[in-house]
Parts: sequence; C-alpha cells; structure tokens
Amino acid sequence: MSFSKPLGIGLESNGEYMDIEVNSVTSATEMLKQFNEQMVEGIEVLEIKLLPEGAGNAMASVAAATYTIRFREGYEPSFDYASKLDEFFAQDEIVVTKQTKRSESTFDMKPSIYDCHMADNGKDISITVDCSSAGNIKPSLVMKAFYEKNGAQLNELALLVTREETYTNLGDEENRKLVPLGQVGDDF
Repeated sequence: MSFSKPLGIGLESNGEYMDIEVNSVTSATEMLKQFNEQMVEGIEVLEIKLLPEGAGNAMASVAAATYTIRFREGYEPSFDYASKLDEFFAQDEIVVTKQTKRSESTFDMKPSIYDCHMADNGKDISITVDCSSAGNIKPSLVMKAFYEKNGAQLNELALLVTREETYTNLGDEENRKLVPLGQVGDDF
C-alpha cells in the first residue's frame, strides 16, 4: 500500500489516493464493500480502479494539486486580498527563499504555480501548484510570498488549507495535461 502525496501537518483533504497491490481481484463493487467494512469511522473508500500493467505508483505519479485556502476567523489579511490576487499571480517572477532541513535556496516559484484565483464564494483562494517530487510547492509558501508582496507578514496560524484534488501529468513539461489521479485506470 502506498499513498499518493502525504499531507503536511494541519492540512485537510477532500479525497486521497492510494495504490494497493492485491493477490486476487474480484469486482470493484465487491472490493469496495470489503474495504469499507474494515475502515475506521469517518474514512470511506469511494472508488477502485485497476491500473494498467507498468503504471507508476501513486506517489511517483503526482504532478500537481489544487488547494483551497481559507483564513481563520480573526486572521484575515489586513489588505484587500481579493483585489490583489490577480496582480500577484500576473508577476513575471515570484522569487522566494525555501528552507529545507539542510539548506536554504532562492528560486522563482512562478513556473510552479499553475493557477491562482479567488474561489467561487469570493472569500477563499484556490491554487494549483506543482507537487511533483522535483517541485513540491507548498500552499503556505505561496501565501507567504503573497503577503510579503503586499507588505504584510503571514501568521503561521492564519491559514486553513484543504487539498481538493491531486493530478498526474499525461502530457509533458511543455504541454501539461493534468488529469485527476482518480481518472487513471479502468473500472472493472
């Protein structure tokens, strides 16, 4: 069993993917029933797909993810973030410093932010970012850069982040074709 892209501490998700290698296969309906009989309360397997022979595991297949970012009550930005979001995303470069366990590096994050807009409710922010093993842009890093661009400092408690979807890339780096992991494989 391997999970696609483990969530960071404090993040929520509206759906996760995992690969499971089994010794025998019945029908998706029967397997779904068997899995859900064993699940703890609050966790439900929604769908089962049969992956093609030679398919990479879910973790290695992740190319991007979409997140919804909400602000905790009392931690909303002091600036009009809805009007500033397009301006932030329209920049030619978004240079940030990323801290790792061993080092610190400065790089342009802009190519790794695939989409950034206000959610339909007009309060939340929706972002789609590179989540591959090579890129892995965290939503909090994007928001930190957004705050700094607007002369503010992000409080580490301000954000409620929910991963909405995880994607694989069926295209190439030049012509990205992001497809939800749940659309890979066959029904059986």
